[in-house]
Amino acid sequence: MTKHSPSSSTAAKLRWAAAVALLLGLAPSVHGQNVALWNFEDGTDGAEFTPLGEADGSGGSTDTVNAILMRGFNEQFGPSWTSQTPSGSGLAMNLEVGAGDPNTTSDGYATEGALHDWTSPTWTISTDILLRDIAGWRTMIGRDGSSVGSPESDFYLVKNGIDDRFRVNLVTSGGERAIVDGAPAGGVQTDTWYNVAAVSDGTTLGLFVDGEQVGFHTYQGEGSANDFMSSALNWTFGRGWYNGGFVDHVDGIMDNVLVTTDVLFETDISTPLELQIDPVTGEARLKNTSTADISIDYYRVDSANGSLLTADFNGTTGWDSLSDQGLDSIGPGTGESWDEATVALSASRLVEQFLSGDTTIAPYNSVSLGVPVNPALLGAMGDIEFRYAPAGGALTLATVTIGAFVDDLPGDFNMDGTVDAADYTVWRDNPGTYTQADYDTWAANYGATLNVGGAAGAVPEPTALLSVAAFGCLVAARRRRLG
Repeated sequence: MTKHSPSSSTAAKLRWAAAVALLLGLAPSVHGQNVALWNFEDGTDGAEFTPLGEADGSGGSTDTVNAILMRGFNEQFGPSWTSQTPSGSGLAMNLEVGAGDPNTTSDGYATEGALHDWTSPTWTISTDILLRDIAGWRTMIGRDGSSVGSPESDFYLVKNGIDDRFRVNLVTSGGERAIVDGAPAGGVQTDTWYNVAAVSDGTTLGLFVDGEQVGFHTYQGEGSANDFMSSALNWTFGRGWYNGGFVDHVDGIMDNVLVTTDVLFETDISTPLELQIDPVTGEARLKNTSTADISIDYYRVDSANGSLLTADFNGTTGWDSLSDQGLDSIGPGTGESWDEATVALSASRLVEQFLSGDTTIAPYNSVSLGVPVNPALLGAMGDIEFRYAPAGGALTLATVTIGAFVDDLPGDFNMDGTVDAADYTVWRDNPGTYTQADYDTWAANYGATLNVGGAAGAVPEPTALLSVAAFGCLVAARRRRLG
């Protein structure tokens, strides 16, 4: 079996300790690597950036790398220093909304300096953030305007106003939008510190929360993410810009605002939802390879060689779209079911979307797409590309796997081609997905492997291990009855 990710991927390597050290100024910096770092240690707890009576925009906090002044406009519209920090010591920037006099809305901004004169295909922009209010949009770091004439700003690192996830949204060198949404487990919560980082390695834009990757976008034909950097547009901290107006103020606290050309976290572009294709038959399916539900409302399959089928092929069904299957339809109206994008369908592209709903694929489960590929025209690896959108989320370039469907091997719940103890763990940890019958299947096939041709071979059962597993099964069942 051959697995094709959008580009060569390595396992995600967390560099959290190094990043924290850099943020706190504990790690040496390569010359020219850091552009700006505000740690807000240059003020007094409770003091305004620009106090009453001082000239507008005259006061603020200075970054520790290039002495860039983050200004507060005045006592009413500027931030203040606070001793409430993620580490419990030092100072941070306090941003208030609707708190009355003096802070009706408050934000910081930078009008000049090295932050306006840098460009790099690799970078990290991050901040520690605590939100007292998560209603609506809340922009942590942004730009005051658009260099391409768009109502949207060139850059946002924001808590989105759609489903309470973090988002990075930027204009690329091709003038296109790259957008990534993601959140920690349980979603964004109020009064909780997070480190949120947008990271570009030159080919991929990643979003990280507390060092864990929560989303990514691979630049496809729209250029790299570097146009938003070098311009005269003000950088903003604690608010955004849209269609000529100041919007989306943060009600909360920010600390350790960092802009660096270093890639602090390596993006893993493998995806939990795969398009799997049998190269012999042309059958395909959407497979959830993770331990969590995946909900989608859009997908697209592209073939550079024109190997896709929208109609019958050699007496088979061709593409069996989710619309054809009536999957998860909620009504007869427009957008109340999966709809094929008929104007876009061809041998080079298949597209479906669900405007008012979505389809959820359970862990290790799949949804068939029939036979959407002509195997005689299936080209070399990279011919097929697959993209999908998580429900309410941004479009993601995802993994394509070409080979025999490995979980055609009964009991191979984790799809690694072998029925072993790891599959028992999957069965045990997903009681809502698997049943006693699935356990019996696993036990009957323990030790079987999937050969290269897709046929299963069996080996004698390791009786002792199966007995232990069966005992665990009985104990779990007894606990459920007693509970």
